[in-house]
Amino acid sequence: MCVHDLAGKEAAIRRFLREHPTASAIGRDHPLLRGLDDASWSQIPGCPAAIPVLIRGLLDAPAQDEALRILGIVLTDDVFHLNPAMALALPYLIKLSADKAVPGRAKIIDFLVVIAEYVQPVGDTDPRLALLFGSDERRPERAECKAVFIEHAAILRPRLADLPFESQGALLAAITAA
Repeated sequence: MCVHDLAGKEAAIRRFLREHPTASAIGRDHPLLRGLDDASWSQIPGCPAAIPVLIRGLLDAPAQDEALRILGIVLTDDVFHLNPAMALALPYLIKLSADKAVPGRAKIIDFLVVIAEYVQPVGDTDPRLALLFGSDERRPERAECKAVFIEHAAILRPRLADLPFESQGALLAAITAA
């Protein structure tokens, strides 16, 4: 299984900064990103300290695609597991997805749909799913992210109309309390 280790995540961010040197300065005063730099990102296992650079990179049209791609790497530990930092990053991603001034916000919404798929509970009824995704008990970040989705349901509910029908189910399930 392809595992995203901390060194690889940090290297991806360094490459991003070399290719998009202005991205780190963009959005420092953006009202939707207040508190972003105050979080203790590096205290989260497997989480690089520079995640705010990538989130701010979403405000830079030339850097956005690469910022989102690398966020997908740094906020997951492998193809089946979210990094515990995802719950901390989600509120910023959700708020940016609602801001019509954000370039390419549809891509952020698509990213949120993928994360919404990740947060669906893995019950005891299918041991194969639990083997791949980990049990809910062993992967608490799913429940933490689900709580963030529910907390921001009022922001996300209008985004459903922006999605194709087949993508609406995951987001709707993520913003609905069980």
